[in-house]
Amino acid sequence: MNRYLLRRALAGMLPSLWPAFWLVFILLTEPPAYALFMLAATALHETGHLFAFIACGEPLPRFAGRQFGLLLTPTGDTLSPGHELMICAAGPLFNLVACLALIPALRAGVASDASFCFFALNLFTALFNLLPLSGFDGGRMLSAALTLTCPLRIARAVCTAIALAGAIFFYFFALFLTFAAGAGPYPFLLAMFLLWSEGRHL
Repeated sequence: MNRYLLRRALAGMLPSLWPAFWLVFILLTEPPAYALFMLAATALHETGHLFAFIACGEPLPRFAGRQFGLLLTPTGDTLSPGHELMICAAGPLFNLVACLALIPALRAGVASDASFCFFALNLFTALFNLLPLSGFDGGRMLSAALTLTCPLRIARAVCTAIALAGAIFFYFFALFLTFAAGAGPYPFLLAMFLLWSEGRHL
C-alpha cells in the first residue's frame, strides 16, 4: 500500500477512533467517577436521539465517531426538516430532564457530590451540543428551522454566518477562561479546533 492509500485509510479510520481517544484521555486525566458520569451523560444524550428516531418512524441510525463523541446518522432517506429538528432536540432535552430531576435534591442540600457532578455534566453536555455550529445539534436545529421558513440558499447563508460568529465568540471566551479565569489550556484548544472546523465550511 503506497503512502497516499495509507493516508486515505487512516483519514477514514480517524473519526471512529475519536470517542476512544477522548475516553482514554478522560480516564488518564480525571478521576474514574468523573469519567463514568461523563459516559453516562453521553449515553443519555444519544438515547434521546435514538428515542426520537423511533418516535418519528425513521429507520434505526448508524453510530459513527466524530470529534467529541458519537454521531447518529440516518440509514434511510434524508431526514425531513421537521424530523431533523425533533431528533436533534431530543438529545439535549434528555440531558436537561436529568438536570431538572436532580434540582429538588440539590436545593434541599441532600444531594451528594456525585449527584452534583452528574447534574453539571448533563448541563454541560446539553449546552455544548446546542452550540449553533456545523455538525452540532444546535447548528442542525437552526438549519432545519430556517429551512422550514426560508429559501434554502438564505438558510445556508444564515447558518454559515451564525456558526462562524459563534466559533469566534467561543474562541475569545475560551481565551478569557484560559488566561483570566485560570481554567487551563483545554478551553483554548477546543476553541481553536472549533474555529478551524467552521473555517473549513466557508
